[in-house]
Amino acid sequence: MADAVVHVGTHGTFEFLPGKDVGLSETCYPDYMVGGMPHFYIYYTGNPSEATIAKRRGYASIISYSGPPFKKSGAYGEYIKIEDMINEYQEAEHFLPQKQEDLLEKIKAKAHDVKLVLKDDFSIDNISAEIIRIKNSLIPEGLHVFGKNFTENEKTCFLLSILSWDRGSVSSLQKILEPVIGSLKNLDQDNININIKTELLKKESVNTLEEELVKDFFFRDKSLFNNICSQIPGKYRKKLEKSMEYGKTCLKLLEKTDETAGLLKALEGNYIEARLGGDFVRDPEVFPTGYNMYQFDARLVPSDIAIERGNKIAQSTIDKYFNEHGKYPESVSVVLWGFETSKTKGETIGQIFAYLGIKIIKGLDVSENRISITPLSELKRPRIDCLVTMCGFFRDMFPLLLDFLDEAYETVAMLDEPDDMNFVKKNSRSTYKKLIKEMDESQAKELSMARIFGPPQGEYGTSLTNMIDSSEWKDEAEIAASYMSSLKYAYTRRSKGVGCISAFEENLKKVDMISQVRSSSDYTITDLDHYYEF
Repeated sequence: MADAVVHVGTHGTFEFLPGKDVGLSETCYPDYMVGGMPHFYIYYTGNPSEATIAKRRGYASIISYSGPPFKKSGAYGEYIKIEDMINEYQEAEHFLPQKQEDLLEKIKAKAHDVKLVLKDDFSIDNISAEIIRIKNSLIPEGLHVFGKNFTENEKTCFLLSILSWDRGSVSSLQKILEPVIGSLKNLDQDNININIKTELLKKESVNTLEEELVKDFFFRDKSLFNNICSQIPGKYRKKLEKSMEYGKTCLKLLEKTDETAGLLKALEGNYIEARLGGDFVRDPEVFPTGYNMYQFDARLVPSDIAIERGNKIAQSTIDKYFNEHGKYPESVSVVLWGFETSKTKGETIGQIFAYLGIKIIKGLDVSENRISITPLSELKRPRIDCLVTMCGFFRDMFPLLLDFLDEAYETVAMLDEPDDMNFVKKNSRSTYKKLIKEMDESQAKELSMARIFGPPQGEYGTSLTNMIDSSEWKDEAEIAASYMSSLKYAYTRRSKGVGCISAFEENLKKVDMISQVRSSSDYTITDLDHYYEF
């Protein structure tokens, strides 16, 4: 008989075999198969929620491993041609302005040929902005080999990815460098030990400058960093110094990674320290890997940074809608996933509270959090309603947060404010008029203010994935009916999963805009079927 079993990879079938969700008995398949044998599971650090399932249902001790480093994609193929044409267009403004009109038509035609997706019209500014967005997109750099030390190039990619984000008082390198490109052009080239070509100092090449700066600061003699600091204004110098010091902390964590040692330590029967799992770009503290990871501390969700990010997300979506339609959305729909919430520390929660026009007064944990109403005079816009559809993982992982959200909705719906400035109140009143025809007054009042809907207790997703995979549908109405049937269950502080399709329908009718936070750098909307499912 084997002394231990080592499960290689992420998301096997073993932990999803029939049996109870937790507290397995000898009649549950995973329990029957593993018996009393030690089980060590090599698991991707970016998937802590399903690693938790492996722990609960497979009795696994997790040995986390890193994903591949990421790099900015840059321009390639036809995008390079568009970029060159845009540069030519800009140069023509000073020397051959009569040439610009012809160039613009060619740029637009090329943008259409490559199916460039733009938010607005095909203007030169919008096309240029989209090319820059594509160039800044993060893509994986090869594959990670379990137990292999990171090369200098891989460390550089990791650091560039991590330093591409704003984190509270730590600014992204791009945000720091772009405003001071003019100052950089005045650098004394003779005093720079690293070869810097003129184009590095152009705004469109700031990505290349970031890479050179990271290599210089962390793996060279800091000559480029010192020259830049000596030339730029003090406020930018302090920001740059702070960001690079944060990078130092992240590099130390990265270099401590020893995944093979973690596995060998486990096989020797020694204790494996628990460490946070998650997306390394958002949470560099997931390094070093090679540890028995945990997902989150539910008591600390939402975090202060998540609330800050949620506010920005809410404001940007409101601004986008207002610019396109000339009015505020009355209701926005958001999706709450346990995986996303644990990785972002609750960005969508912060987003919901921003729509409602309320703030969180933080206690020691979520059970002590309190609601603070932002006055309309300070908010300077209506309170926007927000419909939540959630998965079963979120329901089970954040029960206290569910109650807190429901309390927030009820509080806002009961405010003494006009309907045109409080869409939560307005929509609750109209939903109540519908529900009172179907149920008693107390239940109609409760469900009229319910905004959180999901699968019934014991269920986790919808039936859409099976329906799509098996092609068991003939028209879209069947898909819609399946979606409604799966997520019609309302969750309030008093009722946990009450099926009420009327309340769900009334809320869906009022939705003007849908928003979902994408919480990982590893996959996009086309990589995961759960996106279309919700």
